[in-house]
Amino acid sequence: MSKKHFSHISIVAIILFFLFTPNSHADEGTVQIPQKLKPSLNHLLDLAKHDNSERPDMNAISQVIDYLLTPKDPSATYSAGQRNGATSNYLEFNINRSLQDVIDLAYNPEIPSYFIIPASLHQSRWLEVDVNGQPQPFPDLSEAWAAKSKPLFFKGLEFMENTPDIYSGAYYAYQVDRAMVLAQYKGHHVLLSMSSQRGKSDVGKKGLVLGNDDDWNYLYTGEKGCTRTGLGWVDSYMYNSESIMVYYEMMEPVPHVRCAVFKWVDAGWAGINMAQPHHIKNGVQRFVKTFKQVAEATSLPKPSELAAVIRQIDDLPIQTLREKVRNHFNTLKARHQDDNRLNRKWFAQLFEDDRYVEGMSREELKAVVCKEYLKYLLGKSHGFDVAFLEKAKDRSKHPG
Repeated sequence: MSKKHFSHISIVAIILFFLFTPNSHADEGTVQIPQKLKPSLNHLLDLAKHDNSERPDMNAISQVIDYLLTPKDPSATYSAGQRNGATSNYLEFNINRSLQDVIDLAYNPEIPSYFIIPASLHQSRWLEVDVNGQPQPFPDLSEAWAAKSKPLFFKGLEFMENTPDIYSGAYYAYQVDRAMVLAQYKGHHVLLSMSSQRGKSDVGKKGLVLGNDDDWNYLYTGEKGCTRTGLGWVDSYMYNSESIMVYYEMMEPVPHVRCAVFKWVDAGWAGINMAQPHHIKNGVQRFVKTFKQVAEATSLPKPSELAAVIRQIDDLPIQTLREKVRNHFNTLKARHQDDNRLNRKWFAQLFEDDRYVEGMSREELKAVVCKEYLKYLLGKSHGFDVAFLEKAKDRSKHPG
C-alpha cells in the first residue's frame, strides 16, 4: 500500500471517527452482562447459521430467560460485549399485549416485517424456510402455540433492507440467516428469534429521513454513499450484524410480554468498525419504539383482516401501485418544500419526473403502499387516499 493511499485512509478514518461518534462519553459506565451467559448466547446465535445442524439447548434458553427476569437498573446501559469484532447493546422492554397477540401479528407469514417495524425496515422477505431439515412454507406459529407440544424449531434465510440511518442517512441491503424457537419454560411460552448476517451488505446508499423519524417518511436514492455532508463518496458497509430477540409470556398482573434484545453490529468503511455502543442502543430503541406502537395499537384490525388487505395490495396492477406511490412523493414534496436537502442532486431527481417511480420494483412499491396504509390505521398523516383498501378488510369479516 502506498504512503499516499495509507494517509488517505488514515485521514478518512479520523474524520469518520468524529462524525460517527458524537457524545462518545455516553458509552462510559456501561454494565456488562455476566460472562457466564456468553456460552448460551453463542449457542443461540450459532443456531441461526445455515451450516449449523445443532438443535436448541433448553438449558441455554433457560439461562437467557433467567437473566431477562433478573431485576436491573432501568437507568443503566447494558452491553453484551464484543463478538467477532462487533460491538453490542442489550435492552429490555414490555409489550402490553399477550404473546399470542404478538405472534398472530408480528409472525403472520402474510404480514411483512416492515409493516410491524416501519422505522427500521424498508423491505423484507423470506427467501428460504427449513423446518426439520425440509424446505417448507413459513410455519403457522399460532397452530404450534395451540398444540403445546414439543418445541418448534425452524430456520431460514431472509432478505432485508433497512431504513436510512438518522445520522449518516445511509441504508443497506443484506441477507440474514435466522432461527426461531417456540417452546415452554416453567409453564410459560417463550419465543426466540436469532439472526446472523450472511456476508457483508451491499454498499451503503444515500437515503433521507424526512421530518420527524416518527412520521416514517424516508427517501431511497439507490446511489452509493452517505447523505451526511462530507461523506457522500464513502463506500460504507454493514460487515456483520447478529441479534437475539426474546419474548417471554407473563400473566401477572395482566397478560403481557417481557422482551429482550441482544444486538451486535460491525459497520463502517475500509474494514473499520465505526459502530459504537450508543449507536447500536439508539438503533435498538428506534426499533422498540415502533414495534411497541404497532403491536399495542388498539386501532389495528385483526391480523386476518390486515392479511386480506395486504393480499389486495399484492393483487393491484403495477401501474396502480405506481400511481399511489407517485401521489405519495408529491405529498412529501409539498409537505417538506422548505427542506433544503431536497435540492441536492440525488433527492431532487426523485421528484423531477417519473423515471424513479417507473424504476421501482413491485416489492418496493408494495412496501410504500403498506406503510401508508399503516399510517392511516394509526391516525398518522399519509400520502394518498387508502380508503379503497378498507373494502378488502370488510370482505374478510364477511367472506362470500
